[in-house]
Amino acid sequence: MQAVYAELLLSLSLSLALLPSESYPSLVQVNGLLNQSIHMSNYLKQMDPVEDVVWHHEFRGKIFKIASFDRSKLTVKKEELIDRLESSEDGTSLTIRELRMEDSGTYHATITFKNQESIKISFHLTVYEPVPVPSILKTIKGTSPEWCNLTLHCFLPINASLHVEWKEKYKDLGFKPSKNGSSIELALQPEMWGTEFLCLVKNPVSYSNASLLIQQECRILEYSAHHRIYIFLLAAVVILLLPLAAGIIISRRKTRRKEPAPSTREVKCKEPAFAVVQKCPQDVSDLNLIETKPRSEQPPKAKVHTIYDELRPSG
Repeated sequence: MQAVYAELLLSLSLSLALLPSESYPSLVQVNGLLNQSIHMSNYLKQMDPVEDVVWHHEFRGKIFKIASFDRSKLTVKKEELIDRLESSEDGTSLTIRELRMEDSGTYHATITFKNQESIKISFHLTVYEPVPVPSILKTIKGTSPEWCNLTLHCFLPINASLHVEWKEKYKDLGFKPSKNGSSIELALQPEMWGTEFLCLVKNPVSYSNASLLIQQECRILEYSAHHRIYIFLLAAVVILLLPLAAGIIISRRKTRRKEPAPSTREVKCKEPAFAVVQKCPQDVSDLNLIETKPRSEQPPKAKVHTIYDELRPSG
């Protein structure tokens, strides 16, 4: 048993001795932002002086020689990179300014040392556009004075593959993670209406956000609910009063139809007759002055003298 154990230890020691002292990644991921700069840094620990470096760009299945570094001088071979390319560390590190979307791809650097050894390092560059500011869309699911039910959707004006997450903050307690995904459904009671929700959209090099205070939305929903109740009650009152008002109008019309039409003779105005009344004499002697004559000799009946006769102009 001890012999077997010693043999295993010897095999393990030999395996460790055969492992390389340093291991380097075969491909390094580098992310850049549009119109910004990116630096692809040499991750090797150089032991010997550098003789020359040749850089290639692999993009959409094609490989282009873009630059070479020889005798402490960088020569740019690709026209699109002139005035945008810089090198450092004897040409083993590369900087690209004013990034464009077509700068994405894999960059290979073949480094040759003075001892004629050579090694190859590679970088994969992805250029991203800045994340636009999102907007929060609201969909009302129904509300009441006790609950605020709505759905929030984080909307972006572009169709891009971005990571979307939500955070929430109640009063001044700070934001904490809520849920991931572009949409979240909420059912909040009044004591949680003061919560602020933040929609965070990001890619590896850029992010943007928008926030919404739920209290404002829920207050509006609560007002709308009460407003709908008032409108319903008002409509019910109007519906109940309409038949009563219609009955009163019909009753009045029937009453007017039953009343007889006024006579034209009654409508015609008649001239009223006014008689002149004279004061009767007080003295008896005055009565003797009245001459009595027989009935047959009495003069014809005098014409009635009215006040209109005095008002008429004399003819």
